[in-house]
Amino acid sequence: DRMGIGQRESASGSFDDNDRVIGQRILKRAVLDLFDKEEAVRMDAIEFFASNNHNNLAQNLGVDPIKIKEQVMTAISHGGIRREKLVRNIVRDLVGN
Repeated sequence: DRMGIGQRESASGSFDDNDRVIGQRILKRAVLDLFDKEEAVRMDAIEFFASNNHNNLAQNLGVDPIKIKEQVMTAISHGGIRREKLVRNIVRDLVGN
């Protein structure tokens, strides 16, 4: 059983800088996976956000989980270049946090 970042945070009692870097990488990767060439990778990324698995991670990073989910759902409603642009905008917003 894999221990998610949310469980690790509660077990240790603090969300340190290392957790923050890892968390940002996880969220960034999940967003970038929305534009992956492999359908299975795209579906896993969509499921990650649709099932709210990103909530604790986003909150620990100071990112609004509802806002990012809305951005993701907007991005996946488009295809091709438009989706790529929307995905890159989400990543840019995440890196800025």
